[in-house]
Amino acid sequence: MSRRWLAALALGMGIALASSVPFRSDLCWGDPVTGSLKLELKRFLVPVSTTVQTSALERWIVRREGGHTNQWQFLSDTSSWWPLPSRGHACGRTPEIYELCKPTFNEAFVRCSSDAEIAEFLRVMRQGSAEEKKAAVESACERAFGYLARRRGPDSRAGVTSADDPAAASAAP
Repeated sequence: MSRRWLAALALGMGIALASSVPFRSDLCWGDPVTGSLKLELKRFLVPVSTTVQTSALERWIVRREGGHTNQWQFLSDTSSWWPLPSRGHACGRTPEIYELCKPTFNEAFVRCSSDAEIAEFLRVMRQGSAEEKKAAVESACERAFGYLARRRGPDSRAGVTSADDPAAASAAP
């Protein structure tokens, strides 16, 4: 009888322990200068895979300056627990460049800007105040959106959501 109790106790403790640790966590970090993203998948707190989505701005820096060291800033964590279908969400303070973390906008901004304009944008992202950075990102998003709209033609706004258009998102009630 004591073996059964020990087995039941061990099983109960194992389930309690397993349910207190997320079986899956999806974590995301962003570089506040370039908008590059680092995504990490963890299973039971053990890193399984890490992927870096290098932004067009970072590739531009590497071509011009020879390299870039990312200053990863925590953005989010979505975790799932077993055996219950529950999720937990955590988020960090988003950097000013967050709107340009979307690869489409980041790439469009680099494509439609001159080297001097990109260099000035990066100077502000590295050394500017929070207000200057916010203004630079807003301007970059407007330029990128305009570039994308011209490439897609007159009906380009039809499929654009507020998540794709920072101007529309900020104007929404």
